[in-house]
Amino acid sequence: MTLFLANESVAGDDALPSTFELIMQDRMAGGFKPAAQYLVNVICDSYPHLASSAPVKHFHESYALFKLLVERYCLAHYDSLLSERFYGIKRIEMHGKTTKPLSERTRHLTLLCNIGIPYVKAKLDAYYHSLVATNVGHRSDEEDEDVIPNQDEPSKMEMFLRQWKQLRIWSQLKKIFVDMYPTAHFSYEGTFLLYQWMYLFGYTPYFTPFLRAMKVAFARITPHDISTFDKKRLVQRANILKELDVHPSILNAIRKWIYKATWMTLDHSQTIMIFTIISFKFLEWMYSDMNPRPISHGNGNCPPPPPPLPPQLNNSAIPITSDAQRCALCNRIRTNPASCASGYVFCYPCIYQYVNDHHECPVTRLPCDVTSVARIYEDATP
Repeated sequence: MTLFLANESVAGDDALPSTFELIMQDRMAGGFKPAAQYLVNVICDSYPHLASSAPVKHFHESYALFKLLVERYCLAHYDSLLSERFYGIKRIEMHGKTTKPLSERTRHLTLLCNIGIPYVKAKLDAYYHSLVATNVGHRSDEEDEDVIPNQDEPSKMEMFLRQWKQLRIWSQLKKIFVDMYPTAHFSYEGTFLLYQWMYLFGYTPYFTPFLRAMKVAFARITPHDISTFDKKRLVQRANILKELDVHPSILNAIRKWIYKATWMTLDHSQTIMIFTIISFKFLEWMYSDMNPRPISHGNGNCPPPPPPLPPQLNNSAIPITSDAQRCALCNRIRTNPASCASGYVFCYPCIYQYVNDHHECPVTRLPCDVTSVARIYEDATP
């Protein structure tokens, strides 16, 4: 059953999507990768051994490959990307005042502009931030020179590699990259913003500079498009099942079942995606600090635990008095109290002289010095 969005049932063939819809679908497309990264981090926290797997270690490449497969399917069957189809938007080629469906070449260029170029841009951003973190381009000439230890007659290949790495041109190129990349980044993002404003005020039918280069514009998906897509999809699936029925076997039966399960998942992908997002946000809220769970105290009333036992000081240099106001060194009421590193309190002259002579606490025998003796200003009234 096809899920009709509100704008699919009322739009005409020439209706253009609003700027709000295009911005929201662009934000939705940009939110897939952080959500996938968060999901992978949660799974790796529960199963740490998965963090060393190749798909997780090369997450950006794995995500780009998965996105390539998904977007290629959506372009081949709906002339739109996944987020665009969610908002009922399709892509059409502009030839003057006439339009036509996407060609195979345009689909390939769309994949390049929406997957290949953003992947390279993300890598350049990461490389720029790594160079800035190491202060490349701001080092002195002396810092660029590597100190090479003396070795016994290195081979010619080793000498060549060393000289290649020591070429100053690499440091100069990195410095130029660090100086010029912010300008290139500003121009890249500014061009997209300019086209969005021009589209908002009706100066151009192209929402991005990539669409302008490919002569591709956005249009709403109409009920006629939905019917065409469904017929094309059903014919293609019928041909696949017909080929499998020609040679009946267990393997073909399994393939037939896999095809049907995959098609059912794709047909209800929008509903599944909405349900997945709602479920994920609900679980995130349920396990967050905003929803504290009550602490179970058990069925019975447990008695409070007993107080801790006093420390067993078998190697104490002096006996410990039970009077909290008496100094254990002079065995008199404390005056001018002070403590050492162990926390026991004595008279200041007593503990200072003892630590100065023995360099240890008289009770715990922990090593300390006179700098650790601290005076305590307590209330003299009982």
